Amino acid sequence: MPRREIQLPDLPRLPDKLPLEGTIGRGVDRLLSFMEKDQALNAVNRLIEKIPIVPEKSYTTPFGTYKTPEFYIPKLAPAKFDERQREAFKAAAIADIAGLVAMVPWLGALAGPIADSIEDTAMAKIQETLTPEENTFFKSYDKVDPLTTIAMIRTMVRTEER
Repeated sequence: MPRREIQLPDLPRLPDKLPLEGTIGRGVDRLLSFMEKDQALNAVNRLIEKIPIVPEKSYTTPFGTYKTPEFYIPKLAPAKFDERQREAFKAAAIADIAGLVAMVPWLGALAGPIADSIEDTAMAKIQETLTPEENTFFKSYDKVDPLTTIAMIRTMVRTEER
């Protein structure tokens, strides 16, 4: 008997815009542009300048000379977010909001399936937007962080250091 092949349908394409993406996107853009401004950063750097620096010291002991490292807090540099990172932050915020909607008892019963599908679509958009290295960090942070947005912030900070 000949073997019958099953043709699976193609997966549907991700939508170009998620629900409430425009509204959430404007809020995320305002937040990120505020983070990129130097006003708040300059205030923090002025506070850092007032913190005394502990110089390097040497102590002679019977076991040899021990040097303590110099202690200081480095000045902060403004964060810069490109368009790809902004899209990832927007999708993370949408995933968090959809997850929170699904947790509300009476609202989650009504809108839970829709919220779950929106959250899944936002997570797919995050996977599509991030580089493989960022995706690896994001998956590890998303397992332990309570919100996807926090995991996204940790991912971007982690990958900027390298």
